[in-house]
Amino acid sequence: MAQALARAPGVVRGHIGGALFAVAQHVLKVSGEAVPIDTGTLKSSRFTVGPEDTSRGIEVTIGYGGAAAPYAQAIHEHPSDASPKSWKGKTLNFSRPGTGTKYLERPLNEARKGFTQRVAEYARGRIERDVR
Repeated sequence: MAQALARAPGVVRGHIGGALFAVAQHVLKVSGEAVPIDTGTLKSSRFTVGPEDTSRGIEVTIGYGGAAAPYAQAIHEHPSDASPKSWKGKTLNFSRPGTGTKYLERPLNEARKGFTQRVAEYARGRIERDVR
């Protein structure tokens, strides 16, 4: 029993990280349906980093970018200072219904509903199994 208790903090943190990663992957999947597709470069630039155990807690980072980072920001935030000058004052038209600006923010905001419960449910059974 003492060994199980000594292992518990690491096991809990590991499973919380796994739960955060699972939620992040779900958000990226949903955002992949909302991201505008012209050449496919933006959609293929999705990334996930983590989980990482930092001084602030367990973190998972998701986003779009790499070489497409300026384009990703311009599309996501339009209209903004990140928009190319040629877009100023124009409305962007997206060819696929449901795609467009805020393609990552919208699914992320939706995932916040019930977030704590989903993470707890994901981790609970795994923690109980591994801390016996």
